[in-house]
Amino acid sequence: MKKKVTLIAILFILFLSGCSSQYNEDDVIASFQGNDIYVKDLRKLFHVGDTYIPEVARNYVFQEAVILEAKELGLEVPKEDVDREVESFMTYLEEEAPRETKEFFEGKAGEYSMSVEEYVDTIVREEIEKSMYVEMMEVEAVENQAPDELNAIERRDWVEEHFDEWYQSILEKYEDDIEYFFEN
Repeated sequence: MKKKVTLIAILFILFLSGCSSQYNEDDVIASFQGNDIYVKDLRKLFHVGDTYIPEVARNYVFQEAVILEAKELGLEVPKEDVDREVESFMTYLEEEAPRETKEFFEGKAGEYSMSVEEYVDTIVREEIEKSMYVEMMEVEAVENQAPDELNAIERRDWVEEHFDEWYQSILEKYEDDIEYFFEN
């Protein structure tokens, strides 16, 4: 019996140590053009474990740079499109999402002292709009540049390869405006 209790205690300690985080929600993890990006910004819609924080931070910075590029070109994501996506997400959350997903968003809404509906209409809306900017710019910068003679598989491969080039070129273009606060 004592072995069982000791084993349970050891497993519990290992579990707790595995759950500890080297990042606090209010830690500044990156900066883009002097605007701080916090760990909580990276975790608005998903749980992001510490291992993935650097990668997600780089993607967040990329997204901010792409939005800046789009706005400098005078491009805007239509509000009606954002509204439609937000409505679709809310319908999914209410009618189709697994219980764990619903509980996750209830918890996130609680962190912001909001109802789930308010959370979706503000925080999720903002993230959907950002994603739509990146999609719009990806089509412009990458997909529309693909040679017409490619079949569907070749086109997918071409777009993936050139997306990576575009991604790197955006980060390189703004490298003087980017600062990371994690070990690379």
